[in-house]
Amino acid sequence: YDLINIPAGGSRNPFSKELGADELYMHMPDGRGLFSKAVDTMVTSSARVMEKAGVTAADITHWAPHQANLRITAAVERRLGLDPARGLSSLKTFGNSSAATIPLTLSTAGRNRGLHSGDLVLMSAVGAGLSGGALLFRW
Repeated sequence: YDLINIPAGGSRNPFSKELGADELYMHMPDGRGLFSKAVDTMVTSSARVMEKAGVTAADITHWAPHQANLRITAAVERRLGLDPARGLSSLKTFGNSSAATIPLTLSTAGRNRGLHSGDLVLMSAVGAGLSGGALLFRW
């Protein structure tokens, strides 16, 4: 709760017309801590799913990450040892599309880059509450 929050809303501090704008929007009082937690969560979940599947970063054909920003994806890529050329991104075209990032990225990649039968695709994300997960599948 100390990394990201919205001060108002919920039962403790319900929305009202008396609230100031600062209370209605997301706060990130520790941006570095939030960045580190997001990267750690994506790395841990991705490494775990690759280990369980018995694959390494070199086996991954495409990586479709959640893309809050390019710094996070670059840090995850480095820590996992993923080839940057295998990363799929829609961030420069569409910005942070939140929960739609991975499906949007896979859709555009399928059209523009070609995903082929048998490709090994890693998806990893971090989201609300800093929960995260990863999925590995054959296209």
